[in-house]
Amino acid sequence: MAAGAWLLSTAFITASAAAHTLVEPDAYELEKGCSLVAEGAPLHWRMRAQSLGHGAFHGLRVLVHGTFKTNVKPNRKDIASILAAGGATQLSMQEAVAQGADLAIMPPGTAKTAIKELLKAGVTCASPQYVVEWIAHPNNSLTEHLLHATAESGKLAEMAKERGEYIEAEEQSCSF
Repeated sequence: MAAGAWLLSTAFITASAAAHTLVEPDAYELEKGCSLVAEGAPLHWRMRAQSLGHGAFHGLRVLVHGTFKTNVKPNRKDIASILAAGGATQLSMQEAVAQGADLAIMPPGTAKTAIKELLKAGVTCASPQYVVEWIAHPNNSLTEHLLHATAESGKLAEMAKERGEYIEAEEQSCSF
């Protein structure tokens, strides 16, 4: 969803197999939503990407830092993949502090020295769930996922505010 790609039900595969060709995906786009993904979120992000020409995190400079537990989702790889798909530029700790980052994603237990450096550099700190919720629930507040008394500011605040705005895009059919 971060890239604005189609998110289809498995019925798309069944219908395409039965037709011996890929069928038009419109009727198979996931729309209903659930506790994990808001109703209409896949269409929302696809239409925004189609209209704006880029993914959900385009233009953000993000640090993914700390020790993520590999058995806990989302893990470091998940977060990095979502950010990359959405067009974020991922920074190292050194780059985030020296050049400035819009956002630092960190799991619980991140070293206090790293947190101090990021806070001193004015970087907004958030839990991994911030990235997931940005995409899955584009109209919900993300405040509960901010860490260390930081707040969204600058480009991040502007993008967070606008992320739920529906942008009309000219419907394009998919030709295979």
